[in-house]
Amino acid sequence: MQHSVSHELGPEVARQVARRAVDSYLARFADYDAAARWIDSDHCKIAVRVQGFSLRGLVALLPYEISMDVDVPWSLSMFASRAIDVIDRETRRWTSGPGVTAR
Repeated sequence: MQHSVSHELGPEVARQVARRAVDSYLARFADYDAAARWIDSDHCKIAVRVQGFSLRGLVALLPYEISMDVDVPWSLSMFASRAIDVIDRETRRWTSGPGVTAR
């Protein structure tokens, strides 16, 4: 499943926001074996287990866009549209919430 969300943050602010968001989700979803590893300043490999299924993917910070490419098992693909709605909402919350400065 590929999905991108645009934002108006400069590169450094986007990196800071993304790192805070990833750290928050690691804590929030610790019971689901959530894991993340930054492979460079703009790319993070993510993994989580949900109801016995493993989800793995890559988050990429691009200029004015956060791109996600997640391997979703076929049996969970019917939930993709709901997942995209949540991803959109959460990404917008993190990139435009209180205390976030665009540049």
